[in-house]
Amino acid sequence: MIGPDINSWKDWTDFIEHKMKGHIIDFGDAIQFRGQSDYYWNINSSFARLIKGDKKSESLAEYYEAQSKMEFNSQVHLLDPNMSYENVDSTSLLLDMQHYSCPTRLVDWTLSPYVALYFCVSENLQTDGAFYAFDFKNYNNNLITNHPDFKMPKNQDFLDFKEFDIINVIYPIKKNHRIVRQQGCFHYSNNILRDHDDIIESESNEIENFSGLFKLKIPAELKMEFVARLRTMNITAESLFPGLDGLGKSLRDMMLVRKWRRK
Repeated sequence: MIGPDINSWKDWTDFIEHKMKGHIIDFGDAIQFRGQSDYYWNINSSFARLIKGDKKSESLAEYYEAQSKMEFNSQVHLLDPNMSYENVDSTSLLLDMQHYSCPTRLVDWTLSPYVALYFCVSENLQTDGAFYAFDFKNYNNNLITNHPDFKMPKNQDFLDFKEFDIINVIYPIKKNHRIVRQQGCFHYSNNILRDHDDIIESESNEIENFSGLFKLKIPAELKMEFVARLRTMNITAESLFPGLDGLGKSLRDMMLVRKWRRK
């Protein structure tokens, strides 16, 4: 993972507008972004964070996931008659589980660098944040170089593939309001517990090639300035989260920005 030092808003915009130019002309589907409020966290799913650290649970991880999917599918129609899934292994089921706060193997990404930056700077204000930019084409080229006969499996075949660890991208066919507002997409892996950044880097390490994953440190002392600048672009909790929850978070951010400006 590589990335320039970020010491100002200009450093970050220069990275987006110039450093990334060799990877993209405009932000298309091959480039995804992610923000994490703590620079030292790895990239992993809510499911992995819940399970990892307990050896017995780790050994039963796929069983836990299967039971969770079956239970969600068995009850969801009681709460919303329009939601039902003939195939308990469908990605649509995982997407809805993720939306309703159930731990899944999915990891949130976005096609917007500004949305990713908001998630990097809006929480853990005393801690450096991590901004990721990922060139999936670069990763895919490394896969093909290392495994010339490999073709990306689909659907359940992807989850059942055990020859080596891989990640792939899901672009939802049926989007909810939050995914639309956040320009969201998702990564998932056939190894439910392994950190995604480790999987990505392992393919490049074999051939000493760039992995496609940039990681930038956003210093804690810049976070409130970046929140304030994003507000002028209408990148706020209110614009990203539909409903009263987004309004409440946006008002919190507004108060924090006002407090910061008084310093």
